[in-house]
Amino acid sequence: MRQSPLLIVYKGISIIRNTVFFYLFLFVVKRESSVAIIEFGRNVFWLIVCLSVVYILADWWFTTFKMDAHHLTKRSGILFRKTQQIPVTQLEQVTVKRHWFHRLTNTVSFSYQLIDANEELKIDMIDERKMNRLQTKQEAQHHIIFQPTRRQLVKASFTSLRFLLAIPFLASLYSRVDHFIHLEQYTVTFIENVKTDTMWLVGTIIGYVAISVVCAVVFTFVKFGKNQVVKNGDKLVIRKGLINESKVTVELSKIAGIEVLQSFLKRLLGLAEIRLQFKSNDANELQSIYPYFEYEQAIEFVNTHFPAFSIFGKQEKLTKASLIPRLLRASILMIVLWISCYIGRDWLPFTYYWVSIGLSFTVLLGVMLAYKQFQFAVNHERIQLRHGIFGSKVTIIKFCNICSLELEQSLLQRWLGLRTLAVRTYTDQLVEYQLKDVRVQVLHDLQQGYLKLQRNGAK
Repeated sequence: MRQSPLLIVYKGISIIRNTVFFYLFLFVVKRESSVAIIEFGRNVFWLIVCLSVVYILADWWFTTFKMDAHHLTKRSGILFRKTQQIPVTQLEQVTVKRHWFHRLTNTVSFSYQLIDANEELKIDMIDERKMNRLQTKQEAQHHIIFQPTRRQLVKASFTSLRFLLAIPFLASLYSRVDHFIHLEQYTVTFIENVKTDTMWLVGTIIGYVAISVVCAVVFTFVKFGKNQVVKNGDKLVIRKGLINESKVTVELSKIAGIEVLQSFLKRLLGLAEIRLQFKSNDANELQSIYPYFEYEQAIEFVNTHFPAFSIFGKQEKLTKASLIPRLLRASILMIVLWISCYIGRDWLPFTYYWVSIGLSFTVLLGVMLAYKQFQFAVNHERIQLRHGIFGSKVTIIKFCNICSLELEQSLLQRWLGLRTLAVRTYTDQLVEYQLKDVRVQVLHDLQQGYLKLQRNGAK
């Protein structure tokens, strides 16, 4: 079985898009030039185009795939043949995408990833009906656990600062129109009218606000309008995109951790984003479920649909002794600043002192906020961390997804009865979380629980 012949057309369009600039330069701008380097460039241009077309045709012909009851096999390569074979029973993640060309031609692009292996099998374009026959499991019985409502989407439009997209949109539109119609005189007249006439000013503001709202709403609906999270047995299906669609299927058992994030603005507005960490090659692309949950709704969503990662209501805070090493670490920067102020007191501008004072105050404020925000909770199954400065992030990690623990203790920490713990998790990219300046007894209990789990797993 081969990929869709329309893949040849799609790649041909890519060649045109990538070479149109060189074509215009060599054959339009320099059409009357007879310089040797231009003539050579034209010959090289046609040679590259012809070789690209031959390669596309040959690659399409020699790339085949088939699926039986046990394996999915792909053969590719022109001079050097490559065979990929993935057992159907060990498929971990299925990613299906539909860009604008796929939607026009009723085709899809998909990739399969193998459990616990850095191996991916990708098909660039296949007929949608063939894709349905290749699905390893049908989604006849599924349960939609999340889909944003129109009210949520409209609220996200006004809280995501996407109304600022109107500025580059209008600038780009002005630049494009100016190529055909010289707008300089109209622009000068418009600015003079705005300066002298209140009605023009009010009308301009209203027009900009209207365009900003439309841009924000359209962008939000296009990006998040078809978002869905579906539970299909032991699998999780994440659908995204309105124009460029994507569908990702992963096993629930492959979720390595969950994060609930709040930026400074989202924290002020009571919003949060949920991200899932997967033990897979494409984890970064799959993380975000939806970035504009109500905070309480996000907590309830995690507790309801991912009970293994349910969020603790009560968490432990850092002791007052934990603030001492944090302040001492921050004081190093302030000491350097004030020493430099003293050394350069004869030639440094006076504003430098104010900058140093402001920076020192900002560092101290950041340390205090980070200290107040840092909270954690531990039981026999998972660790929960809450940290941040102006924003916040809640991270839940299961013990079974931890690959290593590393304990550190400085002389000051030893005197204060504190330690720092580095937790590394099983993800495609090594992720490390640190519990800094935590009481020794807490970290000892956590370490013992982890070691006990490891011993039980070994048995």
